[in-house]
Amino acid sequence: MAKAKAERLAAALLIGAGVLGAGAPASRAASFPCSQDSAPDEIAICRTPDLNDADVEMSVRYEMLRALLPMGGAGALQDAQRAWLAQRHQCGGDVGCLRAAYAERVAQLKSGFQQIVSRGPY
Repeated sequence: MAKAKAERLAAALLIGAGVLGAGAPASRAASFPCSQDSAPDEIAICRTPDLNDADVEMSVRYEMLRALLPMGGAGALQDAQRAWLAQRHQCGGDVGCLRAAYAERVAQLKSGFQQIVSRGPY
């Protein structure tokens, strides 16, 4: 039940932010400008619509979760994000690897929302 509440909360926040289903413009992924892409992972993300969309979702979920966490939790989340970005970079231009990396990170961020909701009340 808490998981369903967390998903509804996250979906409502994404819809409120106007990004769910909207996609990012081709010249911009959520976390970096595509016009300045130079790393193979960034080039692949900018050239692959579903990866660009995954980047938008991941970035919005990350920013929303970071805003909800207390200072220590936000710092730990930032450390985890830096580690994840290093992992994503290791994928290079491998689209399959990038898809798996984004799926894993989005699942981790969803879990963070679920943990907040399970503490309730809100």
